[in-house]
Amino acid sequence: MNIELSNKTIAFEGMPGSGKSSVLSRIVSKFRTIHSIDVIDQTIVDENIVHLDVLERSKKFILAEIAKNESIIFDQNNYRFFLLDRCYISLIAYQYSLAKTFSSYISNKAYNLIRHSIINLIAEGKLIEPSLLIVFITSPSISIDRRKNYLFDQDNEIWFNSLFLQNMYDFYTQELYSEYFTNKSKFIITNDVSIDCVEKAVIKCLNL
Repeated sequence: MNIELSNKTIAFEGMPGSGKSSVLSRIVSKFRTIHSIDVIDQTIVDENIVHLDVLERSKKFILAEIAKNESIIFDQNNYRFFLLDRCYISLIAYQYSLAKTFSSYISNKAYNLIRHSIINLIAEGKLIEPSLLIVFITSPSISIDRRKNYLFDQDNEIWFNSLFLQNMYDFYTQELYSEYFTNKSKFIITNDVSIDCVEKAVIKCLNL
C-alpha cells in the first residue's frame, strides 16, 4: 500500500554540481513561511561507514531513508510542502553507476539490493513516492569542474571519476525516465544556465 499524503512532497534530484542544493536554499529563503515549506536534507548516515563494505553501507542508507520518511509522515499536518534534497532515487543512481563502472559481483549485488528493497518498501508503505521529482542535469565534465574546490581524497574520489559520472548521467537521462516517475518528472538542464534562471524554472514547476 502506497503512502498517500495531502501535502506535496517534491524531491530535488540529479547530477552532483548541478545546482540542486543551491537552488533549494534560495527557494526556501523566499517561500518557506509564505507557503508553509519544510526542507528534508539529503540522507546522512551519522556513523563512520567508510570501513563497511558496499552492501552494509547500502543497508545503512536504506534505514536512514526510512527514518527520513517517518519524519515526513509525523509532520504532515504542519506543512503544505516538503522539499527533499535528494531522495531514495539517489541511492539507486549511485549503486547503478557503481555497478556500470566496475561491473563487479559485489557492486551488482548492491545495486539489486537497493533497487528491490526500495520497490518493496514503497509497496509496503514505508517509503513515500514524491508527488513531483525535479531532476537537475549537467554534463559529467561540468560536474567535475564545479566540484574542483572540493577536497580530493580517497573518500570522495569517485565523484571525480568521469566514467562513473557518465553512468550517473545516463541513469538520470535514460534509466530514470524509463523506469521511474515517467509522469511525475521535470528535467532542468543546468549546463550553461545561471542560477537565477534555474531558480525561475523551479518556481514554475512548483507553481509558487
